[in-house]
Amino acid sequence: MRTASIAAILAVIAPVGHAVAQPSSSPYWLGEGHGPHMTGTTEELWVDDSRDEPTTTDPNDKRRMMIRTWYPADFPADATRAPYVLDVDLYQDSIREGVAEIGTRATRSVVDAHVERGSTRYPVLIYNSGGGWPEFSATFLTEYLASYGYVVVSIGHTGFNGLEKFPDGTSYAYDAPRPHLTAEQQASMSPVEKDQAEGGDPLVQRLNAMMVEDVSFVLDRMAALATTPTYRFHRRLDLEHVGVVGWSLGGATSFQAALDDHRIRAAVDLDGWLKHRRVEAVGAPVPILFVESTDTDEDSLRGEVDPAYKELEADAERRTWHMLQLTTADWYHATIQGADHLSFSDAYLGDAKAPPGVMDPQRSSEIIRALTLEFFERYLKGAKDAPVLSRQRSFPELRLETKLERSSR
Repeated sequence: MRTASIAAILAVIAPVGHAVAQPSSSPYWLGEGHGPHMTGTTEELWVDDSRDEPTTTDPNDKRRMMIRTWYPADFPADATRAPYVLDVDLYQDSIREGVAEIGTRATRSVVDAHVERGSTRYPVLIYNSGGGWPEFSATFLTEYLASYGYVVVSIGHTGFNGLEKFPDGTSYAYDAPRPHLTAEQQASMSPVEKDQAEGGDPLVQRLNAMMVEDVSFVLDRMAALATTPTYRFHRRLDLEHVGVVGWSLGGATSFQAALDDHRIRAAVDLDGWLKHRRVEAVGAPVPILFVESTDTDEDSLRGEVDPAYKELEADAERRTWHMLQLTTADWYHATIQGADHLSFSDAYLGDAKAPPGVMDPQRSSEIIRALTLEFFERYLKGAKDAPVLSRQRSFPELRLETKLERSSR
């Protein structure tokens, strides 16, 4: 299901949940293709002292989040490559079990590598992961974008990324009140009515806002650090060209952040229903790319139609198109035929078997990377050439609609 509701995510953190075997060293397990830059990666704990932590009951807690960054780097050819997970002990059992056989698998990046020599300032991309999934769960995309000259910062939205411990050893548990509907309420509501009631819950709205505030905090922190001589990216960040991208719950967060934070110049939502964000009602103020799978309901993949799910899906599509019609900037709506919701993560890329009817994960990741890169190259770097977005390069599985086409009808 696209963009699981916050209430559903809080009920049970979704596990990564795919035990996989070690593949051969070639081809690269996270997808072939690489940009002109080698990539480094680093992970840090950042604390926003200006905000209380809304997911715990401790009045002294401040908002803390894990930040994983990928960036253009220099290192010798024989440098040891970073493992997929830098510190697996920080996460809940479900995630540790899910990445047990891929957590130590090598990526193309090097931990704490030197930033690439030179004076180039790199555009910044903020990545928001799916609800219940850790900040490294789309390395197939984040590392790839960094190889094309971006600093890609993935936010671990604490409470929604499966974290149970911070690097200093302190534990974390979501123990604040959780939004819910009573059994009597649910029994009298259709799926659409339940979704609307959930979206109107003040606590759900507060948690949605919290994730957008995380994005703004990260941009504030990067702007301050960029002028600090000891910072890794001192004078190397182009904060005039910031993009945001996310999957599922993180995709909806990305679109809302583009509305709320004027520093964001372009936004991508990967298979994330908006779930009553304010951006639905007014449209996006910057260019946006919305990419969807064709079927995220497992029953439908087995040929069993769930009318309740279809009703919910139709309502989400209606609201998405309403938002697109209100968007004054350029927009693109893409559908990948045969992809499912997990196709937008690393879940199937470590030899895990995709469900019957779901396209080859290497193929879906290739399409997702091509769309996302071209979009940011055009709207953050001013590239004129965009073969996929302009249909000069064709993927048979891709259906693409644009604002220009809709306006000309």
